[in-house]
Amino acid sequence: MTIAVAILPALTVLAVTFASAMPWGVQLPPGFRILLPLVPYIFIHIWVVNRPRLMPEWLVFLIGLLVDVLSHGPLGYWALIYLVGFVGATLTRDAARRSALSAAAAFAATLCVLGIVQWTVMSGYLLQRADWRPIALATAAAIGLYPLVALVLAPLLRIGLRPENPTLTRGG
Repeated sequence: MTIAVAILPALTVLAVTFASAMPWGVQLPPGFRILLPLVPYIFIHIWVVNRPRLMPEWLVFLIGLLVDVLSHGPLGYWALIYLVGFVGATLTRDAARRSALSAAAAFAATLCVLGIVQWTVMSGYLLQRADWRPIALATAAAIGLYPLVALVLAPLLRIGLRPENPTLTRGG
């Protein structure tokens, strides 16, 4: 595996992270502003499921810290959310590899758990119950974006994969 292939996941997630940190949130309705930090997570999830060695947990943590810094939010918030998502993606990896529908369902389940974690952490940070509606709206929007991101990433996921040797497979 070449170095270019090994750093491809990090580069794609970093590019999306910087793009989502642009001041686009000013033009979005308030309920959708929390969607922007979830967009890099969509990419993280897809890389963790399909190429887990190229998206290790320390990289997910660092990307989360970068999102915290770029969004001027509480340091560690998105790092924690992304790490919880990393665990969810790792636990649902086998189910997600069965079909595109099962991958979308695994992502939706992971994102619903992330929404609950987001609300819980945000409520603890604010020392009062946070409004759950923006988080639910952003979660639903991110679930809707997943098929588009998966379609865009599909060619990149195949880069660097060696073709199977038919003499070594059961059917060959």
